[in-house]
Amino acid sequence: MVELPGDSRIATPKRLQDLIREFNEIVAMIVASLKTLRSSNPKSKIQNLEPKITSIVTPLIELQNVTRQFGSQTILRDVSLRVRRGETLVIIGESGCGKSVTMKLMMDLLSPSAGEVLWDGRPIRERNDREIARERLRFGYVFQMAALFDSMTVLERVREEAGGAVGRDAEARRPGAGAGDESGGRAV
Repeated sequence: MVELPGDSRIATPKRLQDLIREFNEIVAMIVASLKTLRSSNPKSKIQNLEPKITSIVTPLIELQNVTRQFGSQTILRDVSLRVRRGETLVIIGESGCGKSVTMKLMMDLLSPSAGEVLWDGRPIRERNDREIARERLRFGYVFQMAALFDSMTVLERVREEAGGAVGRDAEARRPGAGAGDESGGRAV
């Protein structure tokens, strides 16, 4: 249960969803009215309001019934979510539940197996590479450390964190280590 600010009533998540849906319907009616007014008076200042109101209602990022599979394993199934302007989204869950996959889908670092990802109400698949790169700069996102290096071994990850020094002393103490090959390199 969530307490609404400035209101003594308590609203359930279902009631909040209903309120958001009602708000969106009202804004859609306002946008439709603005379009009608604009068409009857093209030089009106009203035409400047339509994009502003539309941007309030249109989610910045939206996942619509997104599924992601790797081979026969389904990681995400039929996920839908919206992130509106000014909102902060944090994805928390147990290991392997799909947090990083969800973030990668939202940033178009992975493509969904099914469903649609939209930025500003427009499907990502309709955008070219240059536009996607430019749009990504608008979003802030942070992955857990391991996700940044998912192509590295554990030793390589530890070395990266320690500035490359970890493990080198142990290698130097190995029998035969330090003996150069013909190119002057060290045996590894």
